[in-house]
Amino acid sequence: MDIKNIKGAGNFPGMPSDAPTDPTANSKSENQFADVAAETASQAVQGSQAVDKVQRAELDDPAKLESLVRACVSELIDAGENQVGQISPADKQSLTEFLSNDPHLRQQIESYLRKVAS
Repeated sequence: MDIKNIKGAGNFPGMPSDAPTDPTANSKSENQFADVAAETASQAVQGSQAVDKVQRAELDDPAKLESLVRACVSELIDAGENQVGQISPADKQSLTEFLSNDPHLRQQIESYLRKVAS
């Protein structure tokens, strides 16, 4: 067996090929993404209702901090609905729960809250 003569996987049913079958498929998704990105960038920045009047003392209370993080995540989901469409209340609650418990996103939101707290 010659190690230099190894052939690729070939074309099997159900396996993606290296060459796209529809050359416009990738450009459609890229154009759609570019359109959404441009629309989002052109919108005026609106203040978050959850962060408008955050006090530093509230950030020391774990229950209040949890409530603020969940409110911020909920507002992010609401903002995203303008771009991707409506989701059911049950899905929104599930997504809010999931994202609120994500350590990286939570750290980012808490850091932001500490920066804007008065």
